[in-house]
Amino acid sequence: MQMYIWIILEMAMRQIKITADNLEPKYGTSLTHNYSVIKPSKSYSIPLKFIVPTDSKHNSDINAKLDFELSYKVAKTGDTEVKRITKNITIPKLKRAVVVVPGIMGIDLAKTSNDESVWGSWIEQPSNFDDVKKIHNAFQSLKCDYYGNSNIELYPVNNYGYDDTYKGIIESLNNDTDISDKYDILFFPYDWRMGAQITANNLHDLISDYNEVVFVAHSMGGIVTEKYISEYGADNISKQITAGTPFWGAPTMLCVLSTGDLSYIIGGLGVAESLFTSFELPSVLVNLGSCYDLLPNKDYTDDWQWIYSYKRTYDHWYDYFIDNGNFTYFTFDEFDELISDDYNNYLWIDGKYNHSRIKISQNNTNNLKRIALVGSNRNTISTIQHCPGDRGLQFVPEYGIGDSVVPIESATMNFNHDLLDIKIFDQDHMGLIQSQECIDEILKKLGHECTEIILAAKNPDSDDLKFEISDFMYHCMILMAQKNITWAEIAGELAQR
Repeated sequence: MQMYIWIILEMAMRQIKITADNLEPKYGTSLTHNYSVIKPSKSYSIPLKFIVPTDSKHNSDINAKLDFELSYKVAKTGDTEVKRITKNITIPKLKRAVVVVPGIMGIDLAKTSNDESVWGSWIEQPSNFDDVKKIHNAFQSLKCDYYGNSNIELYPVNNYGYDDTYKGIIESLNNDTDISDKYDILFFPYDWRMGAQITANNLHDLISDYNEVVFVAHSMGGIVTEKYISEYGADNISKQITAGTPFWGAPTMLCVLSTGDLSYIIGGLGVAESLFTSFELPSVLVNLGSCYDLLPNKDYTDDWQWIYSYKRTYDHWYDYFIDNGNFTYFTFDEFDELISDDYNNYLWIDGKYNHSRIKISQNNTNNLKRIALVGSNRNTISTIQHCPGDRGLQFVPEYGIGDSVVPIESATMNFNHDLLDIKIFDQDHMGLIQSQECIDEILKKLGHECTEIILAAKNPDSDDLKFEISDFMYHCMILMAQKNITWAEIAGELAQR
């Protein structure tokens, strides 16, 4: 933390000397200033920088004392006089927070009127007709109007999320005293039905008083944090750690939106539960703004051609026996038309706007440290065949590589890779936030790069240490380039130590 001091002089002065108790001078800045003469009735400002000592966690207020020694010559006698002024100051403690931002459908919801739960893990296990009726009524309570406004007032439950999804990461953050002594650990429950703009505004209300914030975001939570940065900037955001975030959207969401089948994104649903949600949810999901934030964006559609149609041809007699046809890949304009015509165009316009804002923010926040945890080696919907027919629109999913929900292309493609630390794990979508190896990685990334060097130094294999030192130096070089710092300047600093 830096503080700036300006001294305005109203008398003839030859020397100013400043000392500080509980503060350190900014390295390389002299605290003694000599002048041939400073004439009376003239004002001069002298910016001097102090920093909180590097060994201070600044978890409480810092009381500091500044001593000003002003020397000058008396005009009549020529004698030098010295005046001393002491100023006591208090530097308020820094407010820091680690904010865990969950993904879509990852927060329990309840009615404001009577606290009745309308979304929770209990929906996965109906055992009798009464349970089915209860789930039906709950799904009806989730409905929004065409503009994405809730028909019934609901609130997000502040617990560990759907089925305690985020209990492990939150408890690990609280139990690590190196983190919890420095940061407040916050869970951000939000109404996951709403679009990213509304949720980002609520996130701002939560963290606006904090000096430093680290985001730990899962799935759509990463989209929410990106939307926050695009609207409010990243001045108080020191790191953004995402796990399984579909930065370019996910084809899986089109399958969920069109069929209502939650088994595409919630593991463990049985056949009966999948069929039930397929009957109940299409009319609910069509008016949820969050669904449109998660549809594939223009970049993904143009670069990866993830949606196509196939039309069989019968130009020759043998075409009736041999499957010949033409593949036609959708442009984004064609995909745009499909969603606009058959779903909620109003919310889709908002979704496209959020996509564009997020892209702008990522191009304009190069100093923000971003870490992405990405899942691999799981069958993940990456391509969809559009098959219109007499029964309406049908989408046939085809599988590629990802975390079972987010294809690896979307999880890694929306950044300047020189500024993104990508870590790939053999984990599914939920494992990226629940598995111990991913939780350990998040805890490590909440420290500094040098923490990784220390851990590697304990390993007898020197290759790990060489890798971590190289990784640390690589990120230093990126920062040097951004700040126009040369190696000669670094060498000069080292020579003075």
